[in-house]
Amino acid sequence: MMESKQRSSIGQIKRKLKDPKTLRVFFSSPFGGMEEEREELTRKYFPQFQHACNIRGIQFVPVDMRWGITSEAADNAQVVNICLREIDRSDIFIGFFGQRYGWHGETDELLQQNIDNAVGRYAFLDKARGKSVTEFEFMHGHLNNPGQLPAAICFRDKAYDDSVRDEAIAKGDKKTVFKYSSESEHASQLMDELIQRVKTTEDECLAVQYNYKNPHEGAKFMFESVWQCCLDFLADSSGKNLSPLLQSLLCHDAYISSLTTLYIGGQDYLSQLKSKVLKDQANVLITGRSGNGKSALLANFITSLKSEQRELCIIYHFIGSAEGTTDPQSIIQHILDELRDICGQKSSEVDSGQSMSEEKGENEFHDIYVAVESAMGMASKNGKRIVIIIDGLDKVTASTKTAKHLYWLPKDLPTGISLVVSTCTSDSQSLDLLIKDSGYQNIEIHDLPEETQRDICQESLMINGKELSPEQLQRIVEAEQTSSPLFLKIVLSEISIYGYFRLLDKKIDSLIYCKGVEDLLSKVLQRLEDDYNSTGEYCHLVQQVLSALAVSHQGLTETDIITMFKIQSNAWSPFYFAMENFLINDSGLLRFAFPELKKAVEAAYLDSEEKRTAVKHQLIKYFENVLKELALDSLLWELDKGADFSNLALRRVANELPWLQKSVGDTAGLIHTLSDIRVFHVLEQKSEYELIDLWAATGLDQNEICHKLLSSFDLAICDVYNAQHRSNLSGEDPPGYLLLPVLKSMTNMFSTACQHHAAIRVFERIVQVLESMEGRLREDVRKSLLRDNKYYLACAYVEYTEFNKARPLHESVMVDCRGLLAEMYDPRIKQTLAFTCNGLGVLYLKQKKYEEAEPLFFESIEHHKPLGNNRAICEAKVNIGVIKMDTGHPEEALEFFNDAMRTFEEIFFGHLPILVGNVLTNIALCHRRMGEVEKAEAMYLRSLEVKAHAVGWNHESIAVCYLNLGALEFYPRKNYAKAEELNRKALEILEFNKVKLEQTEMWQSQENLVLYLICQEKYEEALPIFRRVFSMLQRENRVDQGAASVHREMIRYLISKGHFEEAANIALCHLALPKTAQKSVYILLDACDQRRLPKEKPERPREYTVQYALEEIWPGDNELSAYVAQNHVLPSGDTDLLLKIVKTMDEHNPDFLWTAYDAGAIWCINAENQQATELVLKAGLDKYPDSQELKTKLFDTYRLAHKFDKAYELLREVVEANSDNQSIMLVGGHVAMKNEDVELCKELWKKAAEMEDESMAKQAKDMLKALEDIIAGLDEEHGPEPESHTENGQQSVKDESLEAEKTNNDVIDEKQED
Repeated sequence: MMESKQRSSIGQIKRKLKDPKTLRVFFSSPFGGMEEEREELTRKYFPQFQHACNIRGIQFVPVDMRWGITSEAADNAQVVNICLREIDRSDIFIGFFGQRYGWHGETDELLQQNIDNAVGRYAFLDKARGKSVTEFEFMHGHLNNPGQLPAAICFRDKAYDDSVRDEAIAKGDKKTVFKYSSESEHASQLMDELIQRVKTTEDECLAVQYNYKNPHEGAKFMFESVWQCCLDFLADSSGKNLSPLLQSLLCHDAYISSLTTLYIGGQDYLSQLKSKVLKDQANVLITGRSGNGKSALLANFITSLKSEQRELCIIYHFIGSAEGTTDPQSIIQHILDELRDICGQKSSEVDSGQSMSEEKGENEFHDIYVAVESAMGMASKNGKRIVIIIDGLDKVTASTKTAKHLYWLPKDLPTGISLVVSTCTSDSQSLDLLIKDSGYQNIEIHDLPEETQRDICQESLMINGKELSPEQLQRIVEAEQTSSPLFLKIVLSEISIYGYFRLLDKKIDSLIYCKGVEDLLSKVLQRLEDDYNSTGEYCHLVQQVLSALAVSHQGLTETDIITMFKIQSNAWSPFYFAMENFLINDSGLLRFAFPELKKAVEAAYLDSEEKRTAVKHQLIKYFENVLKELALDSLLWELDKGADFSNLALRRVANELPWLQKSVGDTAGLIHTLSDIRVFHVLEQKSEYELIDLWAATGLDQNEICHKLLSSFDLAICDVYNAQHRSNLSGEDPPGYLLLPVLKSMTNMFSTACQHHAAIRVFERIVQVLESMEGRLREDVRKSLLRDNKYYLACAYVEYTEFNKARPLHESVMVDCRGLLAEMYDPRIKQTLAFTCNGLGVLYLKQKKYEEAEPLFFESIEHHKPLGNNRAICEAKVNIGVIKMDTGHPEEALEFFNDAMRTFEEIFFGHLPILVGNVLTNIALCHRRMGEVEKAEAMYLRSLEVKAHAVGWNHESIAVCYLNLGALEFYPRKNYAKAEELNRKALEILEFNKVKLEQTEMWQSQENLVLYLICQEKYEEALPIFRRVFSMLQRENRVDQGAASVHREMIRYLISKGHFEEAANIALCHLALPKTAQKSVYILLDACDQRRLPKEKPERPREYTVQYALEEIWPGDNELSAYVAQNHVLPSGDTDLLLKIVKTMDEHNPDFLWTAYDAGAIWCINAENQQATELVLKAGLDKYPDSQELKTKLFDTYRLAHKFDKAYELLREVVEANSDNQSIMLVGGHVAMKNEDVELCKELWKKAAEMEDESMAKQAKDMLKALEDIIAGLDEEHGPEPESHTENGQQSVKDESLEAEKTNNDVIDEKQED
């Protein structure tokens, strides 16, 4: 009869894992005779433990030391020590015994040496020297402290061992006989004593089995005994993102203890730090080279403050000192918990009050940060004096790609609170931010002086029972590199474990003369190879493990390493403990603690691309196999939770495999991995920006990516369906519904990447899936999801400029929501209505229908306010700002943008997603339109920086940045070549993303390029681009959205090249639209027709003629009046119509008085129509008789027509009105002379001779002299005319008069331009 005992209540005891991210189960047994049990557990039961852990985000690590007497164990005598240390790390102890008692013997020198090496840590060994190693494990794992560690113990029935032994004897199998026989009667006696001791403690065991019949029965019993305990551990660990305050303090205190055992030479730094913090209450930054003792200084500073300043509250966090200490949220949460503890509040995570728009993920960090500020304020108000110490800023892991540097670090500390932080000197970004921008005081730790080095050497070696000769010590302190604390620490560590005293001098020299830490660590690597690379299957253990860590993307777990390289515990544990101080365990991920170690590993094992690639391929093969095995596990789909994919192994694959494949150029493998919807979903949940980068590396376009993902989705549907039927879950939710989160991930990525066509395809699939589920899913759930996803689909249509498809969808969702809300209030429906108002508003905004768009945005805001959807409210405000900006109100727009930006800073606390970059672009546009060019440029460049950091340099939003910067170069800087260069950059990005011409960004960028080419007179280069864009606008009925000025300029160019039909077609397209039917287009169309041959000139409908435009649309318009008069009326000689046009123009421009008639006169002058000129001017004087300008022009008209008598009638009035006009004096004198008024002539020329212009004054003097000579020398009846003198005199006077006339004409023309 099988004798066993189980505790039914043991599973109800609350369990906590020692490592919150790892469940370790220690397997203890003698090495020989227990292989079948191990195999049964490993093959059949451990995978169940593995799966239960994985789906909860926990590692499962079975620790099976399989102790044997290896050469490594014999050399190091660390078998017992390592074994018991593994039990210390374990959560559950399971023990098996057959007939063999195991390695024992008080006279066994090697075993006793093992005990000697371990007794310092495990004192009980000294009184148990005669026991076996396996009993040592039983004692430490259970018997010494029954119940402290959950334990299950099994003893195999002797009958089984006897039968196996008898069979082996018959076969002559001595090895098997040995394994299944007791070593001796004494060993059997020790075994019996052990069983009796177990019996006395069996109530404290999970289960005990004293005579299981065979290995299969024993393994099954062990699994059933331990399973519930494992689930208890996992249940207590699930859902915990942050460690409790006490556990955190214990980790940090343990780290501090390790740094304060020996601290020499840092008293000056301690004094400086105390003075700055306690006396000056300053914020301090500790800097120094890696390994220079920054952490040790802070650890001793904390210890000193605790003993000397008891009223002081100290909060400290050593980044990288333990698991879960490196990410910003864990740091800030730890500070918050400490502050709350100081203030007497309960330490707990912040409840941000998640809104319906699911902003919890975005706001949670901000809420914690605000809570920290609030707690600091409360502590300060209560008179608390607090010092916050954060060590190792250079070790912080970036939370996301868009995170700002040190965004999480508390700022603007209240009175009584100081912050002390440390980082490496090479961390220039932190140094600039903290010292230059934030005013931190800096304490830089320098290298160690020789005296301090000597003291450290002596004290450190003394602790380890070592001593150096004076000569050896002097050589160490004189070595150049030992001035680095890290270098010296490694040297002393290596010397301490060196066992060959006679070769010690050589060993010291090999270490101290290394060129630096990296070179020294290469020596450590050689030593590790000697110690841990065995001659058997682990001959390359060190190289394998460290090379894999070096090329991994994030690091590797122990499970990864052990499984990948098939390392047994007896080989892994010694090496892990030897490397413990060189590694950081970051939430279960092992990575190098020092960058120098990674460099040393790369130099030693990865010194060529071929070697690096080979190791990466090893990791790729491992993670591909993990993924393949997961594909065979139907439980992976977690049908009860939908496509959650929280499996730890899956997340490990997702966080390593794609990057490895990308780094080796394995495009096919990368495509295959990213197309796996489980990997895809995990990556998208982590960061869609990183996922976009990975897909970009494949070279596939959006349609190809979409096809791959949807094909994978279809296969997954089949897998889930089959899994449901295999598990008799056919009545559960449909597979398509369970996998909707995967489709949502696809739409998120495609939308963020501006790959709108692919997003449309996925949204259409979602709608299709939901419509097909009628009757198979709760109808209210289905309809709600359908409404939401129709809204999303409509938005995608808008982004893809398929407005005709988008509008009916938006409107149908809106009508549906309004109808449901009229019957009953439902916040979910209210939210959908709010989003739909915004979505329909965006549609109208893109169509420039501002009057329809604006009220929808305001309605959206009003709906969102009671729901607390702050992000959605901000997005609506941004859209309103765009309307204000486009309608000429940049100041109002800027207010909306700045308001939105303030809220976004809270929502995206510490991060700069692409949405922030978009708002920065809009702010820049406002500054540009307000004439603040420098501010605009600065904002554009900031927007470019934010967007590029978030989505890379090939994203569509980067193209928009370049377009805006190009526009800034065009106007106001008029740097057309630079504008062209920037615009072409934008086009390259849009073409890279295969953006279709119909999308606004693409055709507008091409139209802008046409404009910049026109300004550089590159018309031939611009023409084909313009033709392509205009053809699309015409086809899409969007000509009114184009740049009319560019179109008009291209019409002019086409006319100049004789392309009359094409030019006329463009003009007619504009005239057919009220918005673009501008008068200049009427003129261009008419000009085009005028250039044609008479037989080719078309007969236009009157509504397309300039006459129609002038008479019916813009009567009296200056430009049209001038054109019609000069090109139609004057050539026809219809002066009546001419006068009518001028009169109408005058009537429609009452503020310009006589200028319409002046303009009409100029038309006539240009047409060389003297009669018409006189008629217009006379008509003008009839209406404006006091207009001296018209009288002057009429005077000049008569003069030029040699109607001197009529000119003379106006002369005195003109001269009087233009008394300071020198040219009028000259030509006026000529008119007077022509009318025989010599005195007036002389009077006017004398005035001209005295005026400023020397050239005209000389003419006047010369003509006066000539006139006086003529009068004196000739007694003729008529006064002199310039034409009637001698050849020289005649020519001189005539030329001067003409010059005066010309000058006078110029002056008159200038007046009219003014």
